[in-house]
Amino acid sequence: WSTVYAVWMFAYGDVVGGDVRVFDAVAGDEALLVVDVSAGANALAFFADPATGAPQLACGCDDAKVRVFDLRTESRDYTSALCEGDEVLGDYEGRGTFYPGKISCNHGDETYDISYEDGDEEQQVSRLLIRKRTKPMFVLNVGYNVRSLVEFKDPATGAPRLACGGRDE
Repeated sequence: WSTVYAVWMFAYGDVVGGDVRVFDAVAGDEALLVVDVSAGANALAFFADPATGAPQLACGCDDAKVRVFDLRTESRDYTSALCEGDEVLGDYEGRGTFYPGKISCNHGDETYDISYEDGDEEQQVSRLLIRKRTKPMFVLNVGYNVRSLVEFKDPATGAPRLACGGRDE
């Protein structure tokens, strides 16, 4: 990822499922990255880390939190082996909707058993239907449902700042 490249990305958030998909605005096609924000995503802001220039993504959510992700560290590897206890998102019954769970068994043939957080279980799920769970760099508890985000530079110091707006529901 380069800083210039980050400018040409766009993303959209799933208000119900909590997935944010990041796309290359020039190349289009499939999502470069899918980030699980664990809550309905209402507002998104891209910005560069001031120290490294690395692309960052802030997600304002329905649960009164802003989650910030380092896009360089997000896993794009859907083929490496998973271990028992790994936190994942599984495409339940291959229907295209991913749900949080943990790997309960590695069968050694690129299939896994998943114990989902809602109590459901699924056996011998293909690795291609499983994503590692995304971990934010940090989470800000802002006290209200976030509806808008904007990144700006502090006029006094030049340091990056993040402003959010929303309301209690």
